[in-house]
Amino acid sequence: MRNLLLILTILSLAGAAQADTVIGLFADEDMNSCDAALIPYVPTLLYVVAYWDAGPLDDGITAAEFKLDGLPQSDGYPLGTVTVNHTTDLVIGSVWTDYSAAWSEPQGVGAGQFTVCSLELLMFDTIWVGVDQEVVVSPGNDCDCLVLVDAMFDVHDAVGGLFTLNCSAPPCNCFPPVATESTSWSNVKSLF
Repeated sequence: MRNLLLILTILSLAGAAQADTVIGLFADEDMNSCDAALIPYVPTLLYVVAYWDAGPLDDGITAAEFKLDGLPQSDGYPLGTVTVNHTTDLVIGSVWTDYSAAWSEPQGVGAGQFTVCSLELLMFDTIWVGVDQEVVVSPGNDCDCLVLVDAMFDVHDAVGGLFTLNCSAPPCNCFPPVATESTSWSNVKSLF
């Protein structure tokens, strides 16, 4: 019985969690779409956007740290390339392992969002990226953190978004699935 109560408590907390600080990958800077179809020899622009609800980040962000799990490697011809366009010169690492960016002045002041960087994907051969290839904004390898830093240099944990390349059934989800009481109750019952 104690195990059942513990599981139900965890599930209720997971279902109640809300993201107020997010780093996501989108097909446009207005965050309207989190999927895109890649076409050979046609550049596709994607945007890493940080957004937040009202609070300590209203005065803007001064740094961000994350990585993009599942982003195809920039293999070059004959497969494809990824070009990262930075919004600052203060960048350490890469988007594949640990991307750390900082700005000398707070960015996104009063806007609730800011484009951290953009990516240009250029596919030469369709074997480079498969159907429904997910790219997840995740904690960076070096610090194991997915964060934004506010204008007072306080660190805020962020939730990572989900982007789908060559989505077979658009629109695809913008966030990885989260266990909730309604979607996983049958799985919990099967444990007993």
